[in-house]
Amino acid sequence: MGSPASPILADIVMEALLDNVFEKIPYKPKIITKYVDDIFIILKSCHVDSTLTALNSFHPKIQFTVEFENNGKLPYLDVLVIRRNNRLIFDWYKKPTSSGRLINFNSKQPKQVIINTAKNFVNRVLDISDIVFRQKNIQIIMDTLLSNSFPLNIIKTLLNQYFNPLVQINSVANVTPFSYKSIVYIPNLSNRMLNAPIRNKDNVRIAFKSANILRSSLFSNLKGELNKNEKSNIVYKIKCLGDGIINCPSVYVGTSMQKLKNRLAGHRSDINSGHSHKTALALHCIDEGHRPDFNNVDIIQTEKHYSKRMLLEMLHILNTDNTVNRRSDCEGLSNIYSQFVHRNVLG
Repeated sequence: MGSPASPILADIVMEALLDNVFEKIPYKPKIITKYVDDIFIILKSCHVDSTLTALNSFHPKIQFTVEFENNGKLPYLDVLVIRRNNRLIFDWYKKPTSSGRLINFNSKQPKQVIINTAKNFVNRVLDISDIVFRQKNIQIIMDTLLSNSFPLNIIKTLLNQYFNPLVQINSVANVTPFSYKSIVYIPNLSNRMLNAPIRNKDNVRIAFKSANILRSSLFSNLKGELNKNEKSNIVYKIKCLGDGIINCPSVYVGTSMQKLKNRLAGHRSDINSGHSHKTALALHCIDEGHRPDFNNVDIIQTEKHYSKRMLLEMLHILNTDNTVNRRSDCEGLSNIYSQFVHRNVLG
């Protein structure tokens, strides 16, 4: 879950599973189709249990359940498959838990996005369903769009476009290649930008995106804030407390892939053991007789990518006054970046 490769891998595994299972069983289903891990099969009722057993025997962690038709009806994805007079007809299926919420017509989104969302909804419902369910589904479409604040005249226009599509013939010869650039949508202003003479309209097209995402605008972080000492892949800063009599303004900037608490334990060990060669922090504390402030370490940034984290560490070293870091700690920093350091590129 979460990886772009997950649907592809799931599809590959399912293909291997079905090939393996149906090569071994002596009977063949009349129809078998799938979408990722949802399978639709038509076979004799006496073969259901043995087919389910065969599917579940492929791998102990891949287990299926079965859902039978009820009164000749069986939902599959967003299609209701209906067996009537020895033939199959289809209706659009909405789960009982569906809220019917689409994008609201008054939402701060580009009108093209709002209209296309409604248009896709109309097309999906009517394309799926048989003509015998058309009037029922038209009423569902109208009720759903009205509940999402769509004006009645726009709903009627969308329905009319579905039943009376305009035939457009577009020439594909000599089409200039173009690229999309995305910018945050701002009501009123963004619409004017589409026609502004500030870009090459033949080569660049603008796609708007929302500044609000589910993570920031709707859902809170259900996990508690991770303790600072448990964080890893970090760039951190340690202040010096001096010798207990005279304060020291020095600081040490470091990076670590491991948890902060483990890295601090390493620093303590270096200082207590007199290993001044290990880090610039240990050298400073041993030579000067100073104590680092391990109780108030600042985590400057987090970055999982090793090279990026090393670069961030070097940039922070150069951009921090009174560091005890060695000159060699920044030798890997290209001169390309040095000219930006004093322009507050780190924010």
